[in-house]
Amino acid sequence: YEDEVRAKLLEEIKEVAVGVARTHRAPRDPEVTSSEEYTRAGYNDPDLTRRLVKVFRTLLGPDGLAADGEPSMGGEDFFEFPHQLGCPGMMFSLGAAAPESLTQANPPGLHSDRWAPAAEPALRVGAQLMVAALREVLGAPATN
Repeated sequence: YEDEVRAKLLEEIKEVAVGVARTHRAPRDPEVTSSEEYTRAGYNDPDLTRRLVKVFRTLLGPDGLAADGEPSMGGEDFFEFPHQLGCPGMMFSLGAAAPESLTQANPPGLHSDRWAPAAEPALRVGAQLMVAALREVLGAPATN
C-alpha cells in the first residue's frame, strides 16, 4: 500500500525484463515504462476503521454489518484524498441490491445493465452511515 513498495516492484519488473532479454541475447535492452498516473491501492486506516465499524454496528445492529469480508486490492480514486490531505481514510461498501434479486441463481452485479438497486433504503441507510461517520470523526454528539 505504500509508494515505496510500488516503486520497488516497478524497478524489479524492469530488472526482470532486462534480464530475460539479455539471457536470450536480445540485440538491446527493452524499454520498460509505466504510467505516472495510476490508481492508488486502497488502504483503510486501521484505527479509523475500528472506530467507524463500532459506530456502524451500533446504528445497523449486530446483523446489519458484514465487516469481515475478504480484502480487496482494487484501486479506487477515493484513496487519493487521504493521500493528498495526509489524513486517515476508510472506504466501505453499501449493499443496495433489491432483496428479491438475491434469490436469483446469478443475481446481476453492480456494473450489469440488469442491476436495479433498492434506491430508497440504500440512500437512507447510506446517508445515516455518512452522518454517523462525520459525527464520530468530528466529535459531535450522537443523535438518533
